[in-house]
Amino acid sequence: MTTRPFRIYVGLFLVFALLSLSACSPPTPVIGKSSLTVMGTVSPASHQELVEARIILSRGGKHSVEEVVPLQQNHFEAALQLPLGQWELSVLLIDAEGKVQFQSSPRQIDIGPQNRA
Repeated sequence: MTTRPFRIYVGLFLVFALLSLSACSPPTPVIGKSSLTVMGTVSPASHQELVEARIILSRGGKHSVEEVVPLQQNHFEAALQLPLGQWELSVLLIDAEGKVQFQSSPRQIDIGPQNRA
């Protein structure tokens, strides 16, 4: 009869040990970020003088990142840091009066972790 209480105490000890170790488990990983470079070239035959590109990335209607970069010799480029996941990319080309002269169709992109060698 002395083995039964012993088993209960050992069982309770193991449960307590597992519960105390669960507090030592590593935290949930932080959502990572990755870089995205958006580049474009504008045809020189454009009627308007375009001065900047507005790069818009959004997802789920809740998050939005916007970067405005100048056009230099009909070329633009922007490097962005974004959280990992699915994003929708749009580019607007703006003239000297601030009017949108071109808007790209939204494009789905997947931002994943960078591959390092």
